[in-house]
Amino acid sequence: MGNFYSINLNEINPRKSEDQEKLFLFCKEGLAKAVREEFHERVQSVNRFVIGSLVRSDSVLSVIRRELRKLSPGLKIDNSEISKIMQNEVLKRDVLEGEAAE
Repeated sequence: MGNFYSINLNEINPRKSEDQEKLFLFCKEGLAKAVREEFHERVQSVNRFVIGSLVRSDSVLSVIRRELRKLSPGLKIDNSEISKIMQNEVLKRDVLEGEAAE
């Protein structure tokens, strides 16, 4: 089953690029260019759950570790400790748990 999006035209601000993009989905050119599918893919790919998962990836944790060591030379910290801090103190619980997070 497909996803549905709604737009409240009373709340649209034609000066905001984000609102312009939403309106473009329903215009003739937007329908002809399969913009709705691109928008759907973006919504599925760029959200707090995906970004939360990426932030906890080994490559990102390694970058954070390296930057921390630049701030405090000689600092002994590993990726698992940074991951615990991210999970317990930085990220919201709803980003880490539940069906959408998985």
